Amino acid sequence: MAMDEEYEDFEDRVDEVTRLITGLKDGSLPADYVDLREKEIYDRESKKQEEKDKAKREEEERSFDKLPKERQDELLRKVDELQRNKERKERLRAAFRAHQAAKADEGASREGTDYQAWDLWTPSDEEDELYESLTPNSPEFKAMEKDIDERHERLLRSRQYAERQRQLGNDYFKKRMFSKALQVYEEGISAEKANMALNANAAAACIKLGCNIQAIEHCDRVMSIADFCHENKPSTIPLRLKAHQRRAAARMALGHNIEAVRDLEAALELCGGKDGEVENQLARARRAREEEKVARRLKKAAEAAGEGDGGGDGSADSAALRDLSRLSRLSAPTRESCEELRALVSKSEDARIFARESGALSRVLHGCVEAAGGMAASALGALEAACENDQNAEYVCRYERFLDSLGRRLGCNEADRDETAAIVGLLRGLSVAEEPRKLVAAEVAGNSSSLDAVCSLAVKDAGPAVASSAMQLLGNLCLHPPFRRTLSDRVSRDWDLVEGILGVLCSPDLVSVHVSAASLLGNLCNDARVRAACAKKDGLLRTLLKECRNAKSNGKSRERLGKILGVISNLAVEGANQTALCKAGAVPKMLDLLESAPSAHAAQIASCIAKLSKDAAGARALATGGSISRLFSGLLRGSEVSEISRLPEPSRDALLRTSCNVILNAGLGTDQAADLLFPLGVFPLCKSCIGGGGGSASSDLVAGNAALCVSELARTPSGLAKLHAEGAIELIAPLTEVAHKRRGPAQKNAAIALARLAKCGEGGEYVAKLREHHAFEIIAKYVKV
Repeated sequence: MAMDEEYEDFEDRVDEVTRLITGLKDGSLPADYVDLREKEIYDRESKKQEEKDKAKREEEERSFDKLPKERQDELLRKVDELQRNKERKERLRAAFRAHQAAKADEGASREGTDYQAWDLWTPSDEEDELYESLTPNSPEFKAMEKDIDERHERLLRSRQYAERQRQLGNDYFKKRMFSKALQVYEEGISAEKANMALNANAAAACIKLGCNIQAIEHCDRVMSIADFCHENKPSTIPLRLKAHQRRAAARMALGHNIEAVRDLEAALELCGGKDGEVENQLARARRAREEEKVARRLKKAAEAAGEGDGGGDGSADSAALRDLSRLSRLSAPTRESCEELRALVSKSEDARIFARESGALSRVLHGCVEAAGGMAASALGALEAACENDQNAEYVCRYERFLDSLGRRLGCNEADRDETAAIVGLLRGLSVAEEPRKLVAAEVAGNSSSLDAVCSLAVKDAGPAVASSAMQLLGNLCLHPPFRRTLSDRVSRDWDLVEGILGVLCSPDLVSVHVSAASLLGNLCNDARVRAACAKKDGLLRTLLKECRNAKSNGKSRERLGKILGVISNLAVEGANQTALCKAGAVPKMLDLLESAPSAHAAQIASCIAKLSKDAAGARALATGGSISRLFSGLLRGSEVSEISRLPEPSRDALLRTSCNVILNAGLGTDQAADLLFPLGVFPLCKSCIGGGGGSASSDLVAGNAALCVSELARTPSGLAKLHAEGAIELIAPLTEVAHKRRGPAQKNAAIALARLAKCGEGGEYVAKLREHHAFEIIAKYVKV
């Protein structure tokens, strides 16, 4: 092509020269035309050269070395990110190829759909190749500067879109719009396949929708992404932990209990062996696995018993297994069959397991759901007895339309007294275990008629048995925070429920219901709004203090003392309640109670007193008349002060908090407070909690409170002298360890105590000890000089 253009240009030049010669000969062109023409050509060529030179200069100015430092860094960062994105894709492609090779070795069919392979596959992108060998000064880099910006912008837009979809999906999930949440999550995944959080959230939505196989697939993706893209770095642990938990939940729903146990054991290992939620879930999975083994054994025993050869090796005898098998074959449950089933499942755990596995339980559930005129109390009673097994309780709660049928029947006010009592009793039984409790709480909270009916039964004249069941039901459901919020909303609008509970507590004719009433009130008082409302009810607080004394003196209702103390302890979290209780004389009344109540309640009473000492009036009441001495002696129960380290941690913590509050709030001054506390054993108490007194290891909270107490006592020369006399130099090593290894306020409290102990003694031995343990570094970190 270039040769053709040069040839055409040469021909044009020849033609032009020919025209010039002809024109000069015939006189049609002036003599100076040639000079003018040469000048024109020269100017044109000069202009072309100038344009070339200008373009060259601009290209040189655009070179990487001439760019500003900020632009250079930006381009390098973008290319690095694009290259890392390419490397990630390459790892996924390698995983895909390895997966294909493994499938080929196993002889897997190519006709089927392999979703795991689909998840691992990442399509080739020719754009990736452009970034493989880019260097800052290469021509490709210069030419692609704009392209790099555009492609990086597209990458960021994909990530931002995925993040927006994650947040939107979370909003739908919170509103219990699980189907919509799943749709939005999957839209985000389509934009960013390697997003672990989106896949983990999609798994949670799938579980809520009962799509357990799909949930497992999403959890598998989380594991694959963590492994192939992030090499299982520590930053991936939270999402891997969720994926293990959710995959285990899906597997349990499918009956794959062995795999669920493996998942949860891996989850527990990820979180260092300490996670209450994982431990509870693992315990449930292990129970389900063991029950699966028992069910298989019972099935064989039942088959042998049915053949009449006398087989059966379980704790449920052959006759019971035959009877349960017979009940499972009934077309519809009758009153007699339900009473027989109740008697059978009440005898043993094996019978309860086999009732579920044989189908006898599902027959009764089907009959209750399809019943047109109400549910038979006998059927509900049989279900309640069977639900002493947690797996049965969850099975009953998940049975299609059953909980909904119970809620509608309870809220329609058409059920007779026996049916109502049976429904409430069954719901109470279902609310004992954690997983069924969540399902029952969602049903009752979501049906205002049902909630109103249960609240009414708890405080109206429905009989002690029904009232007790209703209160126990509400108390259990309050352990589930969303339900507690719903019930607290109702209480904030209508105080009748709390008034009714107090009425039950004060009634000598309802002693059997007192424990349930106090437990429900205590759970309600976990909500800040209820506590704030109680602070305005002076009569309520005085009633509770009075009922503490009554519970202690009445042997038949002594069990309720712990529950009422729990209510007072929860209420005393609020400053307004502390003030109101102190005004009602709570401190001396609690001290009286401590000296006469069973030792099992001593720590609980002391904890209430510690909370009351946060109020100035409560601290002053303890600082006068030997009251704080009564607290120490009431917990020691005749033991010597030297035995204080042997007290249980809750008792030691209560003493520490009370001592600190007396120093800070009683208005005595540090020296007077020290004179009051040292004879009672405050130093050995602190020493045992910090770690230098031979007591059992204390929690971070207790160790921090002990360090705070030491630091407050060390404020004055008199306090320092008393600490030195007690041997405070022995605290430096354990305090340094607290500052190094504990968490939260304990670290700072220990550092402050160390800083103040540096002034202790006269020979410089404390300073030397601090240097020996490198404590000054800790002091410099937490204490401003």
